[in-house]
Amino acid sequence: MRILNDEKCRHKKIANFSEGKILDIGFAQEPNKYLQGDVTGFDLNKPTLPSENYKRIVQGDATKLNEYFKEEKFDTILALEFLEHIEGHVTFFRECNKILNVGGKLIISTPFPYFYKAIIGNIFCRKSGNINPHISSYRPTLLNGVAKMTGFKVNKVVAASRIYIPFLTWQMIYVYEKVSPCIKSANNEVEE
Repeated sequence: MRILNDEKCRHKKIANFSEGKILDIGFAQEPNKYLQGDVTGFDLNKPTLPSENYKRIVQGDATKLNEYFKEEKFDTILALEFLEHIEGHVTFFRECNKILNVGGKLIISTPFPYFYKAIIGNIFCRKSGNINPHISSYRPTLLNGVAKMTGFKVNKVVAASRIYIPFLTWQMIYVYEKVSPCIKSANNEVEE
């Protein structure tokens, strides 16, 4: 099953999609050693593993990115196995939009909700308090809709593994491109 769920393969794919000034959000437990260039790591926690290819490390809250990077613009923002751990995914997309250059990429990897273990868990483990630290599960259509609503277009959705086999693929990679600023109107609706 390693061919379908290999971290090394996922990190290499992500690195191939990444370019320019890179912000890697939620990197502390798994720094991506394949990233090259001007890489900034951002996390609530200090890294647990060495991260020599990261030029700097910033600790903070990813739902308030604009507070840490007001004047900076990134070419690529990575959020790998991160989104399913936070409450405000729409807020997160909006914050990424603020600090990403137009034409820049937002790359997200997240567990695939149709992985056989997720389906079995949802059927048989109905009680709360399970050991899964994920607070959300995202269908591709939901993530793509949020991306479009917050100023991004969908470039690719691919399996994080070498091959894609429905129900056996654990993680998916979403590559979005910023096409417009995300502006909230007076009644909190998003305008483009």
